[in-house]
Amino acid sequence: MAIHYHDGKIVTGSDDHTVKVWDCHTEECGFTLHTQTVSDVRLENNFIYTSSFDGSAESWQIPQGFHKRYIGHVSAVFSIDICLELSILVSGSADLTMKVWDISSAQLLATLAGHHKGWVVKVKVLSHGPNHPYTLVSADKKICCIWEMSFDHQVSQVQLVHHPDHQIVPHLLFKGTHLMRICFMSDDGKHGFINTYRLDHNLTLIKHHKLPHSVLCVQLLLGVGSKFALVLNKMYGEEYLSVFKLHNNKLIMRKPFPAIRPTSGGTSVTVGPTDWLDGFTSDPPTGVVLGACLKNHNIYLLKWNCEIPEDAEEQFLKIPVRVNIPFN
Repeated sequence: MAIHYHDGKIVTGSDDHTVKVWDCHTEECGFTLHTQTVSDVRLENNFIYTSSFDGSAESWQIPQGFHKRYIGHVSAVFSIDICLELSILVSGSADLTMKVWDISSAQLLATLAGHHKGWVVKVKVLSHGPNHPYTLVSADKKICCIWEMSFDHQVSQVQLVHHPDHQIVPHLLFKGTHLMRICFMSDDGKHGFINTYRLDHNLTLIKHHKLPHSVLCVQLLLGVGSKFALVLNKMYGEEYLSVFKLHNNKLIMRKPFPAIRPTSGGTSVTVGPTDWLDGFTSDPPTGVVLGACLKNHNIYLLKWNCEIPEDAEEQFLKIPVRVNIPFN
């Protein structure tokens, strides 16, 4: 299963070959379409984009249902990303390649290969404006590639990020088009860190943050702001949603989390607005914290509790958020 949050809605792709769009406020399904088994899904404006284990990516305009397929990979497609400004879709596959497609025509524009030794489980497009060079990012479990692309979709430069003794933890996080955060964990889960890179022609490491012992065995890096970080980690065989302060690594929330569906690129968990990670204001956050696909085939929707007293931010986060599991 795969899940994606966008503008008050959640789109889910399931093993039952359906894609559904849910309203996060009413918790009702507003649209259903039928496709293949979905590995990744995106909702942008009135279009749904999916990738599948049959080696294809697809797009639908809703509610009209206009449909296109992007065919060219020779193995499962695990990740997609879309840039409407450039009118391109990118896909990452178990065939160790990333492909660039024209969204409207489904024409293959470029195939990027030669650096990945494992499945490409995450891809990202970073636009610098229409008719300008752009940046692509692709990652497997060990290597992250940053591809500088010309406006006519040719590779001008490739830079690699990796750590010999650590694996890359989903998700890769981006702030604008010039900052990228990657979480690395040792194979035994006892050592980890978050690196922040400036993406330019000379890739620059600008911050190295060692993870606190309280949140080791990180399974997913969900959000990093200027003040807090949000992770899903495992302790004693159980999963927890944890928040810690970046300046002193103080753990301020740890909440037991139900078992999620394991996916290579972390597509079974999506995060709502993350402005609160930069610090709280006088107006408490509302709406969705995150959504997750569970092993029991339900969708777990976590919302902020609106009835929060105006206390210190540590108390603010310790108050349980409201939990809904409406999508049986």
